[in-house]
Amino acid sequence: MAVSTRDLHDLLRQAASSLPLGRARTNVTPFRGRRVRTPELELEHLSVTLDGALGVLFARMKHTQRACYTQTLMQDMKTLQNHLVELYAGLGAEEIPFRYLAWCSDAPRAWSLGGDLCTFTNMIR
Repeated sequence: MAVSTRDLHDLLRQAASSLPLGRARTNVTPFRGRRVRTPELELEHLSVTLDGALGVLFARMKHTQRACYTQTLMQDMKTLQNHLVELYAGLGAEEIPFRYLAWCSDAPRAWSLGGDLCTFTNMIR
């Protein structure tokens, strides 16, 4: 299913409006008397930003050549996963500043997690 960024924001606003009040948080939140780092990251192939008002963490794929899933993008995704585990492991859902993770692409008119065919053919050879 393809959805535009504007439509995604509208859908998320509708979903967020049905959540109990107090769920949206700012980028840096005091948890249990300590300040927690933001989930936001800027990596070579992935830019991660938090919209606290919507409760959405946006992971935007930065494609350097063409919109496809590469090993370097996969490494940045793994870095994001490890970062989020480090920040939020053991916390309750109400303590995490987002409820949704939205994958986006900076490639105009394209969103793809399809594989890099050049890499596949090189690996086969």
